[in-house]
Amino acid sequence: MGDSHSTTSLTHAFTSRLARDSDINYIVHANRAIEAGRAKLTDETLRRDLFCEHPKAAIALVECAEETVGMAFYAFTYWASDGPILWVSQMYIEPKYRGGAAVRVLRDQVFTEAKQNNAKHIVWATHNSAARTNKLWRRIGAKNLSGDYSFWVLSVY
Repeated sequence: MGDSHSTTSLTHAFTSRLARDSDINYIVHANRAIEAGRAKLTDETLRRDLFCEHPKAAIALVECAEETVGMAFYAFTYWASDGPILWVSQMYIEPKYRGGAAVRVLRDQVFTEAKQNNAKHIVWATHNSAARTNKLWRRIGAKNLSGDYSFWVLSVY
């Protein structure tokens, strides 16, 4: 998978890369921060599902001065009408790096992964109350499908 990306903001230089097994502690930390105590995946489950011969998902990381400061958790799926898509299930940037270049570098990494895998769309969902996040997505050209589609979940367990 993908190339890495980098950019420099006023005070920080950011780079991105795909996650490795050695990043598991950060992945668990970020997932728990996003899920606010609802995260059920253990490091063992993540290792089994992500760092294996046929991974079920992938994670792009953004770093600053060799410190991981954010991640995008994604997987490829297939739309009957458009073919392959990249579904971002979680995106997280450490609070002190929000509103800057970190999210752009992470977005570029995910975009590269989508292009390299012939995905026609990158799709994700955000909570309606996330006004700042939703404003960011509109600014970069994303289309809000909530008027056209409802996203549903049916739990198996």
